[in-house]
Amino acid sequence: MVSLPVLNGLSSEGDAGMTRSLVNTFLSSGSACVASCAVALGVAHVRERPLRAGPTLEGAVVSGGVAVGAVATLMLQPFGAAAIGIVAGALSMGVKMALEDKFGRYRSLCEHG
Repeated sequence: MVSLPVLNGLSSEGDAGMTRSLVNTFLSSGSACVASCAVALGVAHVRERPLRAGPTLEGAVVSGGVAVGAVATLMLQPFGAAAIGIVAGALSMGVKMALEDKFGRYRSLCEHG
């Protein structure tokens, strides 16, 4: 997680662009984590099943950083970076849980052990 903001900022020009990309990436990744937790809790409550979202949260946080990576150096307001993260986190968790229901539990690339 620590290296992703730095990678997003490599293409920026100057200190201001690097700072923007770091802040946008952290905001997006944090928002993705919150959104994926909300989706996971909502789905677990509706379907009355236990919540197993630990490794999936890693993927949601990465998806927020990757989603904002293309526009990390642009003049996004904090709300824009957070909105990108919310959409990416909700999609990441929602798709993973839908695929898990359809095909059963599978091992993703983010899961270890």
